[in-house]
Amino acid sequence: MDRYFQTRKEFKECMYADAFRYVGDHGSVRFGELLRYYLRHPNYRYVYWMRVAQYTFGRNWLFLLRALAYMRLQLLRNQTGIQITPSTKIGRGFYIGHWGSIVVNAASLGENVNIIQTCTIGVAYRGDRGGIPTIGDNVYIGAGARIFGGITIGNNAAIGVNSVVTRDVPDNSVAVGVPAKVISMTGSKGYIYSYIDKNGVKHPRYDV
Repeated sequence: MDRYFQTRKEFKECMYADAFRYVGDHGSVRFGELLRYYLRHPNYRYVYWMRVAQYTFGRNWLFLLRALAYMRLQLLRNQTGIQITPSTKIGRGFYIGHWGSIVVNAASLGENVNIIQTCTIGVAYRGDRGGIPTIGDNVYIGAGARIFGGITIGNNAAIGVNSVVTRDVPDNSVAVGVPAKVISMTGSKGYIYSYIDKNGVKHPRYDV
């Protein structure tokens, strides 16, 4: 089995970037605040244990930690309705805004992706767009959105509430409706906040 994270440093950087999305409003991750968030919010607990499970890929000496992570994910799946295959490649800064009925079966999700409750990202079995989606960086997916098939959601795109997406969505666009259509090129700006960019620069929601 190939390793999901090649190094421990890569894993730690990813964990920090995820945490920053939740509690980095003022530019830093404070342990006390993060602990309170972990205890109170099962959406972050799910992301935490998903990353632990991913880190154990290809590291057979961590089989006990892997077993614990999968047990925790199963319990959280039953509690929250979140179902994400740990082998799905997900970039740093993954953020689940609200838990409840979230299913993700994608080729990959980029960095700083936002997913809200009752979203489904999944497979299409028929037609010329069969397969599973590829989601770009800094994508916002609104509550109740459905994204199906071998399509690509471009970088900095925003998917509107209850939209059904079965075609490619270009970079920096806003797609809404059933079926979803591009209505503007303002993208996800304003919806993605408290993130760390590819250069390691922090972008807090509020001034430090």
